Amino acid sequence: MNPYQEIRKVPLDYSGIKSSAYAVQRWDDDKNKWKEAGVVGANYMLLENQEVKDIADDIVHSAAIDFEVDKEFFNGKNYMLSYKAKNTLNTKEREIGDLNLGIQFWNSYDGSRSFGFSLM
Repeated sequence: MNPYQEIRKVPLDYSGIKSSAYAVQRWDDDKNKWKEAGVVGANYMLLENQEVKDIADDIVHSAAIDFEVDKEFFNGKNYMLSYKAKNTLNTKEREIGDLNLGIQFWNSYDGSRSFGFSLM
């Protein structure tokens, strides 16, 4: 499943009665049609996963630390992208179980998680 497909927020209605809710839909290339990813309120600020990735890339490429993509997850509703530092911040050799610096970004199309990031 491609996390970077087109998305849209469309109003819900039934027999001409407008709802205060909106459907978030993502384009499904496999089925060649729109697929619902969630239902959100009118004020939900929909952010495309591609925008999240662009923001993440800007941050990690401007850092003094050399990061590489560690994991990427998308289930049609929730998106997560994490990077880890290629090298530790000191000169000692790493051993199994050592900690490393990382940064993680997340987003959702169903309103379950707002855009955010954290250092790990």
